[in-house]
Amino acid sequence: NPTTNGSSFYHSQKAGNFDLVASGNVFNDEGYRQGETELRGRFNINVKYNFKKVKGLSIGLNSNAMQTTGGLYILWQDADSGGYKPQAGTLSNYVTTRSNYDPFITYFTKKGDKHTIRTRYFNTTNTNNTNQESTAEFYYSEYQYRHLFKKSGAINLGAVATRSVILSDSLYGFHNGANYALYAQIDKRFFNRLSVSLGVRGEYFKIDEEESVT
Repeated sequence: NPTTNGSSFYHSQKAGNFDLVASGNVFNDEGYRQGETELRGRFNINVKYNFKKVKGLSIGLNSNAMQTTGGLYILWQDADSGGYKPQAGTLSNYVTTRSNYDPFITYFTKKGDKHTIRTRYFNTTNTNNTNQESTAEFYYSEYQYRHLFKKSGAINLGAVATRSVILSDSLYGFHNGANYALYAQIDKRFFNRLSVSLGVRGEYFKIDEEESVT
């Protein structure tokens, strides 16, 4: 008889200019097919600091990590097993780890303009006993500037850069990709009834040796 169980926690705290949020959970599933189990643990923590001497400036970090351990198969032992038992040698025992770290900076000027820097590092690592392992990494960064018009409307300017890498000698091979972009958008309201948005974006793509500009 399959059973599942788990537990979780959550904590939030504010101490002066420092904000903290942390949570986590553990989940265990024995499954209903022989050898197919799952044990998953997840934890995330978000921290933010608002500078007192520099009004409008804050920095922070959002992070999340999860690990899953279990078994998986797609071939049955035979028709009589009803799909509940794996064919010999087809059960894959795996460990998958995913984690991301997102540092950011936000600054509001005295005139109300907003500057934002957002970054991310994301990693996925898959290991198993069938020689089908892989590791993927993703890097992301973005700068955005926003200015509000005195009457109504706003302008947003920004730049984005991303890079991805896949490492897998036995499954996918080695691949990498990159993307760089510049963008601008203007939103304006006229006569309190008509809203107009104009935007432009230019991008550069590269996957392995293939390149494209749009």
